Amino acid sequence: MMNQMKLAIKTVLLTAAAALLLPACSQYEGFREAEQQQQETLSFGAYLNRPATRAGYSGPLTTETLKGGTGFGVMAAYTGLGLYSHSEQRPNFMYNQQVAWDNTAQAWTYSPLKYWPNGLANPYGGETSYERLSIFSYAPWVDVNEDTGLVADGSTDGITGLSGINATGDPIVYFTVPMAMNRQVDLCWGTTDGEQTISGGGSSVTVADGMPLLDLTRMASHSGTVDIRFHHALAKLNVTIDALVDGVPAIDLDGYTRIYIRSVSFTGFTLSGALNLRNTVASTPRWSALVGGSLPTAAVVFNDGRIDGAEGKAVGGANTGEPNLLLNPDIVQVDTYTNPGVTTTRVNLFNSPTVTDPVYVIPTGGDMNVTVVYDVETRDAKLTGHYLSDGATAGHVSHNRVTSGGVFAGMAAGKAYTLNIHVGVTSVKTEARIYDWDSTTENMSL
Repeated sequence: MMNQMKLAIKTVLLTAAAALLLPACSQYEGFREAEQQQQETLSFGAYLNRPATRAGYSGPLTTETLKGGTGFGVMAAYTGLGLYSHSEQRPNFMYNQQVAWDNTAQAWTYSPLKYWPNGLANPYGGETSYERLSIFSYAPWVDVNEDTGLVADGSTDGITGLSGINATGDPIVYFTVPMAMNRQVDLCWGTTDGEQTISGGGSSVTVADGMPLLDLTRMASHSGTVDIRFHHALAKLNVTIDALVDGVPAIDLDGYTRIYIRSVSFTGFTLSGALNLRNTVASTPRWSALVGGSLPTAAVVFNDGRIDGAEGKAVGGANTGEPNLLLNPDIVQVDTYTNPGVTTTRVNLFNSPTVTDPVYVIPTGGDMNVTVVYDVETRDAKLTGHYLSDGATAGHVSHNRVTSGGVFAGMAAGKAYTLNIHVGVTSVKTEARIYDWDSTTENMSL
């Protein structure tokens, strides 16, 4: 039963300032080289207002590690005097433009340089009309094939691709949670940093805080700077497991008894999806399934690979007989009586040497329900002829399945979830905590 839950909500972590300096150019003549000699270039600045988490594979993301990594990517659409149309637009001004830190220049740099479209004097009098840009961004930047959008190194996890340069519609980032702890990625996307009112061409556009940077004009540059604020598109999940219930060791430590995990399944998140960089709810990621439609809500199962049906998957089903690579191999059954299984020492449920290493997952907005399937095996020389699954020929094994509902309510991006699973001989107890990428704790027992 769930006792209580405290939830601390904070804002985003990562902010980038993109300075867009404006030229004089014509809607009809485009961006002419002769004019560029008199124009100021578009420059960028990026910083974090407090430490974030991993972006890419280089460890915790701070301003310095962002500078030392791949930087961030920018997509931009030029719409002339018109407004952005999400169904028709292409990234015709910038496509996956990498913005990286130059240590020599001590500045964020990119190539080739781009220039703002300028205002057009109305030949019939009245207010000057301003051409517009819509800017989308994500981090960390990855190299992709422009036509296909697939990542250049062929990776099948992490950021696996972007929408192509000729694709119409909003820019999309395709993402799959890696099955290796050392490849976990903290994906971010950019929005406005505070409300902006954009006037020009006889119209005024107000962009709310946390919404996409749409229809920007020269008058939106704020003395040369357009601020981009990055948000976490993922939730951070850390799950630990031990054999301790109510402070009492749940297993015999003399070597006769073992507890082995067959599977742990979760609802509330999924492992792959498509992130639309034009979010429609302020500061909220806009996820869909990789092939379109809503994110799948089926339980995500981390299993030990056995296919006898007792590990949470039906015989002949999706289980291939191979263990889920993220599941800690020390807590599952092997052919010899060597694995310690679940002991009174708390370990990471996932395959990591550090107990607090998280997995970055895509929240679906649903509640987290947890089902643990496990075996309790006891060797007993008197019980000959009873084969244990580790090859022993004398003893007893009991199969257990325990489900805890509503462990976390409405999982959301930008939050860190910690779940401690205490497995006993006949029961499971959990301690659940939610952080907002910082630290506020809360306990819940089931």
